Amino acid sequence: MQLQQYYSVADPDIAAFKAHLAKKDQQRKQLRSRIVRRAKKTPLHHALLNAFSTWNYGVTDGPKRRYAYKPVTVLGRFNGGRRSKSLCAADLENHWRNNDTLYYMSSGDRKQDRILVMLDFDAKDGVGSYLGCVQAEKYIAAKYFKGNVFSEDSTHGTGRHGYVWIYKLGRTAEDVNAAIDRLQETIRADLKSVNADISGFDLQGTCPVIEWERIGGKLVMTRFVDGRLAKIPRTVTPALLNAAEISLEEMDRLATAPSPVSAPLPTITRTWSEKEPRQQACYGGSMCEENLADLDRLKKLYRRLICRFNSGELVKANKRYVVQEEHAAVIFAIMRFVYDNPHKDGSFPQKRAESLWTDAFDRGLIDCSWNHYRWIALRNFLSKSGFIDWEDNTFFHYFGEAKKGQACKWSVTAGFYGMLSQDSDPCDAIQGGDLGIQRIARGTGKALYPVMFKAGQGCINPNIFIRAAKVMDLLYAA
Repeated sequence: MQLQQYYSVADPDIAAFKAHLAKKDQQRKQLRSRIVRRAKKTPLHHALLNAFSTWNYGVTDGPKRRYAYKPVTVLGRFNGGRRSKSLCAADLENHWRNNDTLYYMSSGDRKQDRILVMLDFDAKDGVGSYLGCVQAEKYIAAKYFKGNVFSEDSTHGTGRHGYVWIYKLGRTAEDVNAAIDRLQETIRADLKSVNADISGFDLQGTCPVIEWERIGGKLVMTRFVDGRLAKIPRTVTPALLNAAEISLEEMDRLATAPSPVSAPLPTITRTWSEKEPRQQACYGGSMCEENLADLDRLKKLYRRLICRFNSGELVKANKRYVVQEEHAAVIFAIMRFVYDNPHKDGSFPQKRAESLWTDAFDRGLIDCSWNHYRWIALRNFLSKSGFIDWEDNTFFHYFGEAKKGQACKWSVTAGFYGMLSQDSDPCDAIQGGDLGIQRIARGTGKALYPVMFKAGQGCINPNIFIRAAKVMDLLYAA
């Protein structure tokens, strides 16, 4: 297949793609008309801008956030007689009007009396829930900050952000950051002890660390280290100025004193709201306790597979996630269930695996939540090992149109299904009783992977639409 054919996707005659570009163009025009160029400072502007660092800040770059300037740029500009742009009142107004999303670091200036830090309660990648974040936030606010925390929903609405003030007059940036880190570890341990239904907690908005040296009578910046970015509050109310204020001495006392005995968090009832809509099992059927009764045996099978085909290491999903034994056992149970209850056309959509997993998790049959990175990684590992029987490894979904696409058609091989069902011996030869030495023969399937394909267009790179949108953004920005 020629390289040109592989990337021949974005046909300008596609009506849906042209409609998408027209919509993005209209959104850019509306955004330019709403942008605030100048704004008059209010007491809230003064309080926030004084608490924020003037050396650097954070901006959004697509779905991610990044620092506006690299440390070497900050060093070069200051030593060259210039200063990098800092946040102003107009930036805050654009952020509050949802024209932009900005982040801040706290001021490390000794003369600044107080700074604003953010309590970040996360529920990401299927771990934790919005209700769990709300409950954890109220628990920490009552225990550490006298219940006076200014809070709002996170950027994507799945977590919570809380804001408190820290009094630090006369203290260095290193002292402030160290106190914030100690309190962060204390709160993390506290939330873990009460089994909070969250994926993580962080104290954001630390100060940048700067080192100076006088060379030839001139003050030179020799080192600049950015602090942790925190999102500027979206809600504009005077209650933000009246949030709890805690000194560094009080933070150290809370971090070093033994935690008082407190009642554990009550068990969170999974009542689904608009922010967390319940996903019903689709495609017919759901797993029961009998389908998940042998998870311990499936964990042993996973250990045998990675010892045979992955040098004994857990399968890596990405830089952050790995496929643990409990995840692999549930994935094996789902693959076995779908083998017994296949689709009429023989396809196996990932959405069906997600719905089965989520349904079992909601009913308390399993303890681990769905993560598509782990599902894809283990499926590809099994395909590479020859345990996937591919009938059709192509898929397609319509871009910008409410039409039914095409899912890959695959299932586990008959031999691997026998291993999952314990109908056959998974080992051709056993060299000792240790699971790490037992050998499993490679499967009979082909090492294939899903490929986006549409008749008449050939193979499709799914990132082509993202790249096309970025190109249009650059053209309009020029």
